[in-house]
Formats: sequence, C-alpha cells, structure tokens
Amino acid sequence: MYLLRFRLGANDQPWESNKKMAFADDKEELLLSCRYGELDEVKQFVGKYGAESLADIRDENGNTVLHMSCGNGHEGMLPLFRLQQESL
Repeated sequence: MYLLRFRLGANDQPWESNKKMAFADDKEELLLSCRYGELDEVKQFVGKYGAESLADIRDENGNTVLHMSCGNGHEGMLPLFRLQQESL
C-alpha cells in the first residue's frame, strides 16, 4: 500500500483521466473487483472514469487489472480490457 501511495501521492490526491479524476480508493476497489471477478463494478468504473484509465492502474506489487483478473481465473473480463486497448 505504501508504494502505491508514494507513486500516486497522498491517498486523497486524484490522478488524471480523460473523463473524471479517480482517487486511490477507487483504484484499490477496482483492483479488488478485478481480483474477485466483479464485472459490473469494473464496468461502472469504466463508465465513470473511461476505459483509458485502466492502463495506469497498478497495485503495490505492480499488478495491473489484467493480472488481477486473469491470475484469479476471471478471463471473462478480457473483452472489456481489449476494448480499452483499442481506445489507446
């Protein structure tokens, strides 16, 4: 958690996105949603902050949303991430 905060700034400091600004807590919740296969929550995050925001999100170990989803057997989220890749 400390490394993530160091990279992002203080816990209450937002980071830039094309739509809105996400807070560290939002990113942490997204990573947990990916880990547990909660597709609706991931779709809500994308709807709120934009698909392009997924590329910058990492946990304290450097794991991405793709690592968290696929590493825990939730390959059903891949189409959502593929859409994100095409938007870059």
